[in-house]
Amino acid sequence: MIVTISNHRALKSFAILKHHEKGGGRGGVSSGIEESEVRVSNLEPIVRSYRQFSAPMELGPSKQSKGDEEKQNYYVNIGYAIQTLREEFPDIFYRELRFDIYRADRQIGICFIFASGLTQIKENHKFQKNGKEGHRAEDPAMGLSHVVAEIKEKHYLKYVYVWHAITGYWGGVRPGIYESKMAYPISSPGVNSNEPCDALRSITTNGLGLVNPEKVFSFYNELHSYLASASIDGVKVDVQNILETLGAGHGGRVKLAQKYHKALEASISRNFPDNGIISCMSHNTDGLYSAKRSAVIRASDDFWPRGPASHTIHIASVAYNTIFLGEFMQPDWDMFHPTSDG
Repeated sequence: MIVTISNHRALKSFAILKHHEKGGGRGGVSSGIEESEVRVSNLEPIVRSYRQFSAPMELGPSKQSKGDEEKQNYYVNIGYAIQTLREEFPDIFYRELRFDIYRADRQIGICFIFASGLTQIKENHKFQKNGKEGHRAEDPAMGLSHVVAEIKEKHYLKYVYVWHAITGYWGGVRPGIYESKMAYPISSPGVNSNEPCDALRSITTNGLGLVNPEKVFSFYNELHSYLASASIDGVKVDVQNILETLGAGHGGRVKLAQKYHKALEASISRNFPDNGIISCMSHNTDGLYSAKRSAVIRASDDFWPRGPASHTIHIASVAYNTIFLGEFMQPDWDMFHPTSDG
């Protein structure tokens, strides 16, 4: 409903009169100036909303009370939070995620991380020099390269690697990019009973954006060439064993793994001359047999520094894995914890 009043200063009274007619009614707008008709639909929801959210208007300057200021800050912060979610976890705005599959104290964070798909290969404002929220500078010198230069110069590091999953991110790549389509991994009963995993549970429930195997080289090459242009020396490619659960419709898990690893290693060879790749979560047979050039492989499971009971078995497991993996790759022990407090 739109009401136009030409002379608001002369307005003395305002009333909306509704006739009960199915599908809408004709109402009158009454004022001290004149009376005109407008077409209106059911006004009751609008009036209820007005009563619920309206506040009396204050004319002239007035000093905010502490309570009013806190309330205003609260709504401003809510706006910032929603904007951050929209930028970093866009999946929650275009598909409904399942939160009830996690422990109550981990539901929101875990779901956002493992159900989110990659939306672009370039850094957001947080990694840009003088970056501003909601704005991204296209100048390469203002992007990731300045972070890498600072890391190497200030901390005297020779190599900087970037993490990414073999499918792009935990939740893959957002559908529509590189012909990515939603897939729902199926985990075996043995894996589920041996090691229940929040990450896998999220991916099997909420799905993963799987890049078309015929297009995956283009995806890797674009990602890696951009990283190399920013002086990144290599990548740590994680979650490789997820390919075991995604073979349906692609000729089976073996064929899918072969296509992905062939494309991955071709991109590594083109963009990182020193064979800059560390394989991670890649002890599945398909991955080990399909990796022809990858030389470094993580030999450990996750390390839990605050769980002392796990430390001994962690070291033992890594040592045993090294005996096998060391025959054809360079094992990376990845994580450990010193006995000192330093």
